[in-house]
Amino acid sequence: MGSDSGFLNGWKRIVLADRKALVMHGQVTLSFSRILFEPGEKMAEIPPVAALVLETETRMSLFGVNKVSTSTWSTMEEATGKSLVFREIKKGKSTKEYWFREDSFQKIRTRPPEGDRNAPQVRWETFQDERIPYILPDGTALPPGTMVHDSYALLYLLTEADLSGPGGSVEFVVISKGKLVRVVLRAGGIRENRRKIRDLSTGENRWLQLRERELLLAPGEGESPEVSFLSMKGEVKIWVEEETHTLLEVSGKIPGVPGRTVLRIKAVEPKES
Repeated sequence: MGSDSGFLNGWKRIVLADRKALVMHGQVTLSFSRILFEPGEKMAEIPPVAALVLETETRMSLFGVNKVSTSTWSTMEEATGKSLVFREIKKGKSTKEYWFREDSFQKIRTRPPEGDRNAPQVRWETFQDERIPYILPDGTALPPGTMVHDSYALLYLLTEADLSGPGGSVEFVVISKGKLVRVVLRAGGIRENRRKIRDLSTGENRWLQLRERELLLAPGEGESPEVSFLSMKGEVKIWVEEETHTLLEVSGKIPGVPGRTVLRIKAVEPKES
């Protein structure tokens, strides 16, 4: 059966969403761009470099009450996929930055002044600023050259992973709750599927016949099952379009949310011709 993958060959923006009647509504919007990354004073040892930026906007409500309103930016070196800096803003609550270095990462967190959640961010207070060495929870130091990533960067990296080798799997080291953890991405099955996707550049809906590859993301051997990916704990199931590797679906268990959350692709803004 033929595939309509051409429409997904490159994108600027993707919208994934799930809705459970009146209980939960969740939406994740991914935007992709290229920049010249200029580190500035925090990483003056690194020269300007061509970089990829994956931006996410996550919104989730339970029983009509907003629970999550988070924006993130994952900046990676274009040539290697190496993470450079990660930024996260939880509206009215806190900000977080990771600056990735050769042997450690710098973690900086800020929050609004007490009693003034609506204060502009320039007035937010720094309550954590520390350098954390690249050491696993069991005390093992990472081998030199091992790449460390923020978990959101996996939304891009998993679509670029080479799973053709023995065992059909690849391991990543990511930061989860301020600690280094191993996660393993494994290749699963293949299916034919038909999806309705809105073209954000024209506003029209399109039915696409797609050939999809299953990917399974789980904590590595000996790691805590509490490792989180898009707030989902334990094993997360991902579907990508086989030819373009475009992210189509992410599903897993979010604590406090009934049943399994399934974020499915709803809309795409194609890259400019």
